[in-house]
Amino acid sequence: MATDRHRAVLVLTNAHDVTADVVLRLLSERRVPVVRLDPGADLHESSTPG
Repeated sequence: MATDRHRAVLVLTNAHDVTADVVLRLLSERRVPVVRLDPGADLHESSTPG
């Protein structure tokens, strides 16, 4: 059986994206699991392509 995290919606955004904030609030109200990721801030700058 999959966990909620495995069934979560991935939202790629940044901290200043007010539109994403609205979508995330609506998903939360519907109890949809969400993972929010800001690729510019959340990914390691020192990581290298594999």
